Amino acid sequence: MRMSITPEALRQALGEALAAAWGDAVGATATFTPGAPAGAEPGWIAASAVSGRGTGQVRVWFGRVSATAALARIKKLDTPSDADIVAALTELMTRTTATLTARPENAGMTFAPPTLIEAPTPADAAPGQLKAPETPACAIALGTILTPADSSQVTADLRLEAVLDVELPLVVRFGRTILPLRSLADLGPGSVVDMGRSPDDPVELLVGDRLIARGEVVVVNGNYGVRITELPGSRTTAFDFESRTA
Repeated sequence: MRMSITPEALRQALGEALAAAWGDAVGATATFTPGAPAGAEPGWIAASAVSGRGTGQVRVWFGRVSATAALARIKKLDTPSDADIVAALTELMTRTTATLTARPENAGMTFAPPTLIEAPTPADAAPGQLKAPETPACAIALGTILTPADSSQVTADLRLEAVLDVELPLVVRFGRTILPLRSLADLGPGSVVDMGRSPDDPVELLVGDRLIARGEVVVVNGNYGVRITELPGSRTTAFDFESRTA
């Protein structure tokens, strides 16, 4: 069974993912080195909300002076504007959270798009530096807040996630009737079978023998489709389902 992730493990994963994203930006292997920044200095905090297997936030503080020097080298700009730096750091954090999402141990966790604010060095974050060849080191500080989700709910969510991509045959039933065997034997091209229903009556959608919805026949991109009008046991709704039939 997958173990619950701790704030400390998430912070370590954040540092590794951030170094990978920094390396992509620099075009060389980059590393995150703990320690360094001491005292408060101006900078930016990039934060991304966490949900899924836990709720909380991952935060990365970037020192203004070192981030400006590093991004000036990376972006080949003499003096990057604040807008240039914010855009670059937002992109960097977006790549970082994408890497975090792809890590197997973080399966079931979701990271929201990052937001940036100007802020001094946070006192409760772990300081460090991003280093890469021929690029000025960038002073950063990592912070994570994480409250693990209920373990039983996590297990149920993971089990559901494992089967969501299973393909099931969906049958559209226009009607049904009962015929004697003699009538079935007499069927041939041109025969008409009375289904005993009005053309305006709703059709039924079934998975196996289970009725999951009712709807009306429509044409979608040249194919027959069904506009769902009723979900048994639920409130009435309406949305299109395209039936890919020959």
